[in-house]
Amino acid sequence: MVSIDRKKFIVLAAILSINTFVLSFASTFNIIFIIKSGYSYAHAAVFILIQYSAALLFIVIFAKKIFSNFRKSIIIAFAFILAFYTLFSLMSGLYLLLLGPMLMGIFMAFFWMPVNTLQAELMDGSNNGKIAGIFTLVSAAIGISASFIGGVVIDILNFNSVYAISAIFIAVNAAIVLLFLKDISKRDIARSIKIGKLSDLGLVFQGFYEVLLEISIPIFVLSFAHTATDMGEMFSLFALFGAVATLVIGVISDRFSKLRIHVIMFSSFVIGASIIVLSLSNSIYTFIGSMSIVNFIMPIIGTGMYVLIIERMTRKKSEAMFVREVFLNSGRISAIIIAIVLLLLGFSVANLLIVSSAAAILIFITGKWGDRRIEGLND
Repeated sequence: MVSIDRKKFIVLAAILSINTFVLSFASTFNIIFIIKSGYSYAHAAVFILIQYSAALLFIVIFAKKIFSNFRKSIIIAFAFILAFYTLFSLMSGLYLLLLGPMLMGIFMAFFWMPVNTLQAELMDGSNNGKIAGIFTLVSAAIGISASFIGGVVIDILNFNSVYAISAIFIAVNAAIVLLFLKDISKRDIARSIKIGKLSDLGLVFQGFYEVLLEISIPIFVLSFAHTATDMGEMFSLFALFGAVATLVIGVISDRFSKLRIHVIMFSSFVIGASIIVLSLSNSIYTFIGSMSIVNFIMPIIGTGMYVLIIERMTRKKSEAMFVREVFLNSGRISAIIIAIVLLLLGFSVANLLIVSSAAAILIFITGKWGDRRIEGLND
């Protein structure tokens, strides 16, 4: 195993830690904030649609610019998310549903491709699962406390306060990038990229099922929790199960790398079944039980798919991250369009979870069908 760049690892871990704290502390409550402000579930879905549409648009248009200088791209990302949190901390109104998600989407485009590529560049083939697992563990562990703290702050102060506090943390993170992230080298990216069936369709279905959970779970939480602190406690509990899952990933992933695709397939089937149970939840105990399983499995699928595409395109990691973001966001956008149509037609949030379950199980089917088509594809 090649020794990793420890300084880059530490700096990247610090940037991700603060970013995860901010997202868990404040953005976890975005949907709840929208609903509490008097808007409908369909409005919340439109918010998510604009967010991921903006992300995809800017990824496709500005990919070469983003990959030309990671340090600059991450600073640009922080400028947009700082604007997002400032907007939400000071203002209210319907235009927040339009301008707010656009700002968040641009942040996603300029932040996640550079950061995920930097993570991938720390991998040498023998530690892929371990490196991915460590970063996922950091995110999950921080999410355990951040969501709870965010809920407490909302109850003591208000929703606007968590966004104002988050803006301060973003400014600190930007300073860390300016002072310690020295990576300004350019990565080349081709416009025409070919990958295997599981890699592309699997990522589409991953984005599809995950985003339907993203919009549905906060609404379910609202029906079971009476205060923001209660909501934060639930989100923290779910993050705890995600942290436990990442420990499992770190221990076994690289040792049994040849079985990774089968682990993804099995996990997608389990999470699909768990989401069905979740959709039928009529008590807090059923809800927490099924959500615990879902949050345990999600990092296994997400990390597995991330490592899988790195292994398939190991000599083109920047292109692998471009492909990953394009297909994930394509799945998310497709899912949200379907969700908006279903909500306007009078279907319930529970029905959205049924669709989410079907998409998760399609990862299983795609994996079984597409494994031979991508075998040995490394470049």
